[in-house]
Amino acid sequence: MPFGLCNAPRTFQCLMECIFGDKHFESLLLYLDYIVISSSCFDTHLQRLEMVLERLQQRNLKLKLSKCHFFQMEVRYLGHIISASEVAMDPEKINAVAG
Repeated sequence: MPFGLCNAPRTFQCLMECIFGDKHFESLLLYLDYIVISSSCFDTHLQRLEMVLERLQQRNLKLKLSKCHFFQMEVRYLGHIISASEVAMDPEKINAVAG
């Protein structure tokens, strides 16, 4: 989908919510082409990852492996650093604003 079109981001977000809506906020964070899978144990995480990959494959959507990060203990997501113990502001974003 060409992202130069004014409604393309909203259309893509609607597609992602349609595909993963039943898991959104339960075990997934979705924002456009960012998908964050959360879980408390390895086996559950593996099951959720498999579910995500299957749903993407069913709709013929592809991932770019170089942009994927698997089994991370913390992630940067929309200006925050999210881990099992906390959600914090990304210091790089704070420094950019504080100058």
